[in-house]
Amino acid sequence: QKKVLSLVLCVAVMLSVMVMGAGAAFSDQDKIENTEAVDMCAALDIIDGFEDGSYHPERNIERGEAVKMISAMLNGGRDSVQETSTSSYTDVLNTADAWANKYIEYCTAQGIVSGVGGNRFAPASSVTGTQLAKMLLVSLGYNAVTEGYQDSDAWTVNVNTDAVNAGLYKELEDVDMSAALTRDDAAQMFWNALQAKTVKYLTDSTGAIEWGKTLLEKVYNAYTVEGILTAIDYNVDTEEYTYTVDGKEYTTTQDFSALFAMNVTVLAKDDEALLVRINKGGVVVSANIGDISDMGDKNDHFNTIEVNGETYRLDNTAKDWDTFWSIACGYNQYGEQGFWGFPGAGARHTIYDQYAFAGIDQDGGGDIDVVVVYPYAVLKTTNVVADSFRTNMIARDDARMTVDANAQDAYILGSLGLKGNTANKVEYTDVIVNGTVERDGYVMAVPSQYTATGVDTYTVLEIQSDVANSLNTADRLVTLGDTEYNGSLLDKVVPISSISLKDTYSFVEVNGYLFIVDGNNVGPVLDEYVVATKTAATPAGADKVWETELLFTDGTTKTVDVDGKQPTVGSLYTYRVVDKEYYELIPVAEGTAAPAEGTNFDVQQAYKTGATLNDAQKYVVTQPGYWKYDVQPAKAPNDPSANLTISISQSPTEDTYYTFSYNDHGTPFDLADDYYSPKLLASADAPHAEGAIVTIDAGANAGDYSYIVTATWEPTVGSWKSVNAGVANMFVDDTQNYFYNYANGNPGSDKYYIEDDAVVFMYNNKMDTYQVVKGSDLEGYEEANVQWAFTGGNQKNGNIWVDLAYISVEDNLDETLVYAYVDGNPNRIVSETSDGKYVLTVDVILAAGETVTLTSKEYARENDADLMRLYHALKEEGIYQLIVDGTTLIDVKDYSPAAQYTVTSALYNSMLGLNGTNYFVTSDTIFIPVSGDAESIDAIQKGETVRAVVDTVDHEVLAVIY
Repeated sequence: QKKVLSLVLCVAVMLSVMVMGAGAAFSDQDKIENTEAVDMCAALDIIDGFEDGSYHPERNIERGEAVKMISAMLNGGRDSVQETSTSSYTDVLNTADAWANKYIEYCTAQGIVSGVGGNRFAPASSVTGTQLAKMLLVSLGYNAVTEGYQDSDAWTVNVNTDAVNAGLYKELEDVDMSAALTRDDAAQMFWNALQAKTVKYLTDSTGAIEWGKTLLEKVYNAYTVEGILTAIDYNVDTEEYTYTVDGKEYTTTQDFSALFAMNVTVLAKDDEALLVRINKGGVVVSANIGDISDMGDKNDHFNTIEVNGETYRLDNTAKDWDTFWSIACGYNQYGEQGFWGFPGAGARHTIYDQYAFAGIDQDGGGDIDVVVVYPYAVLKTTNVVADSFRTNMIARDDARMTVDANAQDAYILGSLGLKGNTANKVEYTDVIVNGTVERDGYVMAVPSQYTATGVDTYTVLEIQSDVANSLNTADRLVTLGDTEYNGSLLDKVVPISSISLKDTYSFVEVNGYLFIVDGNNVGPVLDEYVVATKTAATPAGADKVWETELLFTDGTTKTVDVDGKQPTVGSLYTYRVVDKEYYELIPVAEGTAAPAEGTNFDVQQAYKTGATLNDAQKYVVTQPGYWKYDVQPAKAPNDPSANLTISISQSPTEDTYYTFSYNDHGTPFDLADDYYSPKLLASADAPHAEGAIVTIDAGANAGDYSYIVTATWEPTVGSWKSVNAGVANMFVDDTQNYFYNYANGNPGSDKYYIEDDAVVFMYNNKMDTYQVVKGSDLEGYEEANVQWAFTGGNQKNGNIWVDLAYISVEDNLDETLVYAYVDGNPNRIVSETSDGKYVLTVDVILAAGETVTLTSKEYARENDADLMRLYHALKEEGIYQLIVDGTTLIDVKDYSPAAQYTVTSALYNSMLGLNGTNYFVTSDTIFIPVSGDAESIDAIQKGETVRAVVDTVDHEVLAVIY
């Protein structure tokens, strides 16, 4: 995946609005090593580069170029040297270097240069470092003859000695001064000369030198100041900037606003700034606030931050987030340090992930000393006319997915004239607008206090369009085209998971953060729905993914690796492919959802999150187990069977009541010494266990009363209930099958008709299987046996028609049902064919006395809820209707299909009398002989007791067990 924007570029939009910056003096600025010197000399008009805007720092400086620069330097940057048609040299006029003639003559007259001999000057020849130093020393006032710079074999030694003492070789210590000097190093030597003291020879016989002002002061009346640029002001009328550095203001028409909060050098003349440039340090890191992924919580001293995987050190140790943000300020609001922070921390201004920031080093140590934040808001534009337009906050109905109302700062919005839902009229003459404002468009707005110009600034944002290629819903990232964008600001009412891959969306973003996403398919399409049918018990691999089998809408299954939380078997999901490798599953939302809330269906309804249908069971207790007691007086005071003694110190005047508590005498495994301790009750109605009460009658004699307490445990009463069964009475079998409107909660409400070709995920809760059928395949299912879980429908011809559904059924039209007599208690055993799996086996007698051992499906755990249900449900000598597949026990269809009857008339003419009512016996009537006393129904005599399954409507005997 491509990163949204590089660390530098992510702030570019903000800088283009809030600041302009000094910009590079030359097109090849990145090749210049002595940047300060070149910048200063350019600002002083000593150098001006080439016509193509380059400086060519790598080229050697020519003699003609050197004298031009000296002429400019000695005349305050002005080209005030007079033109002349004469030359002191024979190789200048009428040559390509004739342009330099006036500068050559000026410097010759000043004694700065004297040619190369033979009346030649060689203007195109390179200049060595020592030669340029000699020219600059003379420019400073040194006398070439007096100091031995000419007509002396030691002239180079003399020049180099004085140049070092004057500081001309500062920053050039490693340069060979006997070799040709580059334009880059020449600029450094010129800048050194400007900062060097000028000299004046005394007139007395000593010939001593008197040091004067620097050349910069003497010629330019200029000076340099170092300090932090703490404020920027702008005069719209004069188009002048005023910069505050080290408490002093400097004015210029040049834009150096990109240097806010940095340690700068100001080249000034009086109060005019000729140049402002970085003195030391600068931007250490620039990114979005949301790119800060780690702070001191991973180091003891809280002295680093992590931005997009890179670690940056803080100049001062912070103890927590609040301390860190205390070094932050808004752009052009240096005094705001200590005002920024996270919501709830008492900060005056809130940090938002979408804001750009710059971590700035102010002392050259490479650490972050201050953080500059670039706040803004994205607004909608309306009512665009010739002289004005209106702005408003983005509303939820502006698009399918919009920025959350709480994701933009109320303080910033208020500064831009927006409060509540009231639109703000913006006059073009009062603001700066970048781009052409359009109706129903969007702008990035920066309030005046956070701009260099001090004017509210609006930048028109492009409504882009591209294809959604991947989603990472965990981190709320979406790739549109080839660029990954952050969707964390979008209102969660419509989850980012509702974006459909391969569909095209229009969107508005700033610095990689999405503020608007719109399109026809903000919501999953039909074939993005799946049901998880199997999943691994534990995650696998370094990435901790879950191997999961998914059932797709076309009926196919596929085993995939799922990232994130373990899927729930039987849950309905929409899926996304993350990084073309892992699947991400998003459970369908519980309740009713409309198109604006994350679905492509006009109506989507689910009875619970995930619309889960599976065989999970829980035991529902209707009556907890409890102890009940029987208390009888002992036959004698010393009866060894007595285990409760109540001592009465005096005769009671009224009936007195006692209960008791159990005591094992400190020997829990020896029941013989167990006893009960009495406890006085306030009344007979005071709380006590069933039977655990003793009455001492009024007037009873004082003394000890012994009792025999017998405790009986009454077992817990309850039953197994399905956890994920769906909702009954939602399906109606009609000429056109339909579901009721689940949201209204009552049968007879709005009908959602099931398309014949609708995709229906079907769970058979008896077979514990999942499949996909068509809507037309629901014909023939009994309404009572269909449990509803999910509806996805669309408006057509005034009705809602279901295109996708999820249901559970209790029977299968093709399933095999048998009546069976359990001939022994069932067993739970470890399967011999599958390592570590558990199955249930049970011996049954079927029709005509056939004895069969049935085996259930395999279970991973011995205490699996479904296995436990079957184990406890099937009792010896019980009669059940079972669902079987050969000798495989699928489930119990009916737990008690048979009732006990007395045969009141033996079988005659296909009629059997049971409890005085005659029932038909047909060829389909099943006979299960279990007593051995009869081989067929007609052998059962009048007066015998049988168990039978009868159809009281058709008066038919379905099965007889005898």
